[in-house]
Amino acid sequence: MDRDWMDFYVWTQNGSSLFRINRDENYWLDVKVALSDFWWKHVQPAKKECSKNVVTDPVKELKSLMPSPRHELYHHIVNESRTIIHKSVLERREIIVAKRC
Repeated sequence: MDRDWMDFYVWTQNGSSLFRINRDENYWLDVKVALSDFWWKHVQPAKKECSKNVVTDPVKELKSLMPSPRHELYHHIVNESRTIIHKSVLERREIIVAKRC
């Protein structure tokens, strides 16, 4: 869509909210690096191994391809996510009040 912002709608049983979130190119480049690392260092090599050999015990046979629990950019991406959230603008909020029987 090539916009500088997006509207993010959140619905719960208690109500809904609409947030305007501004684009942050650097943030998405960092996320792309983390996702690309996962794909090319773990998914593709495992797929290649599975196409060459019959894998009967993937936990054991593909253990060397298992990613670490958190990417090296994890803390940076989480902090940037929080920054984006704090900069977002609440456009609308609807609160649903439960009726008592």
